[in-house]
Amino acid sequence: PFLTWYEPLPDKTLRRLSFTRGEFWRLGQQAATVLRRHGLKPGEVFLNAFGGNRWEDLAFRLGAVLTGTVPATVNWQADDLEKLTFKASATQAKLVLTEASYDSSLLAGLRAAAPQLPIYDVAALASENPLPSSDWHRWSGSTDAATRIIIFTSGTTGKPKGAALSYRSYAVNRLTFEAFLQRPPRCAALCRAGQPHAPHQFHRHQRLVAAAPRSGNPPPGTLHHALLAG
Repeated sequence: PFLTWYEPLPDKTLRRLSFTRGEFWRLGQQAATVLRRHGLKPGEVFLNAFGGNRWEDLAFRLGAVLTGTVPATVNWQADDLEKLTFKASATQAKLVLTEASYDSSLLAGLRAAAPQLPIYDVAALASENPLPSSDWHRWSGSTDAATRIIIFTSGTTGKPKGAALSYRSYAVNRLTFEAFLQRPPRCAALCRAGQPHAPHQFHRHQRLVAAAPRSGNPPPGTLHHALLAG
């Protein structure tokens, strides 16, 4: 598989989902459709309000690349309603993504505080149509300085502090983790933080094939650039 995702269950077993490269590429395009349908323009922000590490988070990171939009982190372990609404306001978020395990009372509070802000349940992602390539964002020039993601501290000493990571910073993170993991040639490890800003939990995939693109699959390197590093 290209990506394997594990979820600990209450009975101490693991739920496992695996995706091929083509399957995950399609999910990224479906995520891009959601972002476009909600009117997000290049440079605009969406919040990821998930109750744990989610594969949908990664799919929407890829969708963000295809639309030029910017994901921002929500810390499910530390963010109360005040911090959640602060992040939505500080980033001028245009959309909130969520799923069943996220605290429903926080979503209710956010709806009351920002009724104009749409909330999308990512459980519907698989039913979306992929965004056609003709509608992808056309990057002009280098993406190095463009904002790739916004991450926040936990805010234990006050309001969370946000940092905008550029595409260049994201790529450096990827190379750093690959070196740290001493990955073999043409293999890579996919990292997603257990805490949104402290990468210590790893998901893996095997063999990103650097070959000519096949039908329905991304150009070589696209998924690496979109997903690797946290």
